[in-house]
Amino acid sequence: MPNLGREVDCTAGSGSALSSRDSAECGQAGIAAFHQIRFSPGEEDRGPCYHSARKGWPTLHRDLSLTLQLQQLDLRILQLTREIDGLPKSIALVEGRLESHKQALAAQEGRLAENGKDQRRLERKVSDLKLKVSKLQDQMNTARTNEQFRAFQHEIEYCKDAIDAEEEGILGKMEDAETLQEDVAAARESLARESKKVASDVQAARERIEADKLERSRGVERRAELAARLDPSVLRVYERIRETRGMAVAQVVAENCDSCHVRLRPKLLQDLRRLARGVMLCESCGLIVYFPESAAGLESSP
Repeated sequence: MPNLGREVDCTAGSGSALSSRDSAECGQAGIAAFHQIRFSPGEEDRGPCYHSARKGWPTLHRDLSLTLQLQQLDLRILQLTREIDGLPKSIALVEGRLESHKQALAAQEGRLAENGKDQRRLERKVSDLKLKVSKLQDQMNTARTNEQFRAFQHEIEYCKDAIDAEEEGILGKMEDAETLQEDVAAARESLARESKKVASDVQAARERIEADKLERSRGVERRAELAARLDPSVLRVYERIRETRGMAVAQVVAENCDSCHVRLRPKLLQDLRRLARGVMLCESCGLIVYFPESAAGLESSP
């Protein structure tokens, strides 16, 4: 059975979840320690812990070292899983950028098309007015009185003024069309650039997903190897804590548990310094505790 100190109840404090701050701190603590751990040749068979010459701190023994490495792998596997699950949403957002450019182009093309319709409508009005003027002139030639002649003349002048106004409108629409055509061309260029960028970003995201899946697969294999090397009773304690708390291992910082920040009893600290096998738990939060100084000077295992 794992060394639990003073008859520590393994279930104590395991029902409550860690706060986000506590989880982050514990994660940093576990990761930092893991990067300093390495088994030297023959170290796994030494049994009782041996003391470092520096500061008199005992180095991490097999159970604690494997537990820290296991937690590091679990954290990385969790991170990879979240990234794999989140990348499809990122791809959708990237593709959404392209859709916005397509909509912008469609809007510009719509304005240009509407301008063309307005221009053709004005041209039809001009054509109708000119036809009307022609008919009025024919009728004016058949006028029998001065009054009829002046009436036709007045109507023709009115139509010519209307023609001038409509032609001014056509010129304005033609000028607008030039600007709109430039806007459409710019929108098409922007869409082409964004299409290339989106295609590149989507490809990179998909490659990242495949790379993450490969790394996660290797991590799962490595985890199984570590779990097989760890004492079964210690593994059961670790898994139970991890499943209920999310984090299983915390540093001892200034004689406090770095997870719950509760000061540890002197007797527990003394026993922890002498620990040669198994693990000890914080009597407050129930996490596995260790001295980060114990890992000083050691390198991470391959």
